Amino acid sequence: MTIDIRVFPEKGLVYVCYSGVARLDETMQAFSGFMADPRAIHIHRHLVDMQDLRGAAFDFPALMRIQAKKAEHFLRGDTDTLIAYYAPSRDALKLATMAQRSWEGAPGLVSRTFDDEAATMAFLGLPLKTLSDMRNLVR
Repeated sequence: MTIDIRVFPEKGLVYVCYSGVARLDETMQAFSGFMADPRAIHIHRHLVDMQDLRGAAFDFPALMRIQAKKAEHFLRGDTDTLIAYYAPSRDALKLATMAQRSWEGAPGLVSRTFDDEAATMAFLGLPLKTLSDMRNLVR
């Protein structure tokens, strides 16, 4: 699996891109690196691009452990955190649904799952229309 997390402070955005099979250890390692990035502290819009995800090698309890660690970071401050999961495939939708469900009831966090690129961007208030536009920023 590859997980790439990019911080765009000038856009107020964190871009997370999964490919292959999501693994617990790699996800935790990538997120730990993200939490250590001082630019990420005040960013409250997150785009999780799962279009190249091909499955997950962890279950709901393992996901809950990851989400609990993320909550320590996301739920700081006075601004709501928005998380958009772009999940156009069955495998991606399954993992995105588990992740979104784990945030239910978390104060100050709003997450949604999309299979439409324009809707994903609109939810985050981004002027981009496609994930290709987003990926071009990453390159």
